[in-house]
Parts: sequence; C-alpha cells; structure tokens
Amino acid sequence: MRPLPPKAATRARRLLARLARAWALPALATVEVGSNFRLSRTLARFVTAARRIETSPRALRLTTLDAILTHEAAHAALALAGVAAPRPHGPEWRRLMTLAGIAHPTAALWRCRPTASARKPAPKPTRPSATRARYEHWCPVCQSSRTAARPVKAWRCRACVQAGLPGTLEITRG
Repeated sequence: MRPLPPKAATRARRLLARLARAWALPALATVEVGSNFRLSRTLARFVTAARRIETSPRALRLTTLDAILTHEAAHAALALAGVAAPRPHGPEWRRLMTLAGIAHPTAALWRCRPTASARKPAPKPTRPSATRARYEHWCPVCQSSRTAARPVKAWRCRACVQAGLPGTLEITRG
C-alpha cells in the first residue's frame, strides 16, 4: 500500500476527523488511509485487521472521493464500535451515512461506481495462433471431443466414466 498524495491525504484526514466528531467515535480519526494499486474491481475497501482504508488510484481521480471515503469510513466506524456482525449496507451503516449528510446512501453508491469502460480494461491484442485451439481431445469409444490450446491429459470422457469405463481421451494436434 502506498501513501496518498499530499492533497488527498489532507482531505482524507479532515474528512475522517469530521466524521469521528459527527459519529462520536474518536478512534475513527486514527484510521490509516492509503492507495492500493492492486484494487481493480472496487474503488475502495476497509481492511478491518489493519484498521486501514485502501483506495484504488482511480478513486483518487474521481470527484466523488469524499463520498467514497465516507462510505468506507462508515464500515470502519461499525468495526471500531464493535457492532456484532453488521450487514454490509444494513440499517446501522445507513444511519451513519445519513448522519454524515448523505441522505440517500444507495444513490450515492451508484454515483460512485465506475463506468463499464473504467471497470473492464481493453482486451489485449493476441496473436492469431493464440486464438484458436490447437489440441483435440477425443474419446475413441463414443467419439465425443473437445479442443484446447494445450494438451490436458487429466481430462476424461464424462459419459464413458459414468458408464464405468476409464474414459481416456486421445489427444491429437489440430
């Protein structure tokens, strides 16, 4: 995990201090905030064991960073307050979000989600030979077959195995 850029770190510290006062939970102000470049499917998360909020680098560029941090801070507050098994976005969490000034937390969540183009990276260009299967695995008993890019000796014919036969497949390069 990397530290946040100075501007974002100051912004996050101020936000957590304000939320700690609003939620009457001073321990929230001590939660660490950093950037995790490995987060690709989520904008941020709270790591309970480490008492840290991790944001993706993409979240740092969004204008909704405060809403994202408030969202994760609410999760952190529930964990720090010792709420026994809270539902991820249950009534306790929604109450904290309302106290933080986000009247409709689910709508705020929807606005924070990345667009489809931001979630899925562009497909990598592939070599023509990598796109087609090169090995055919076929059953000499029932003649069923399947193809793969590499030989898989562990595969067996399901129909033959269910009939009590060994189901061994013959592998030929295609």
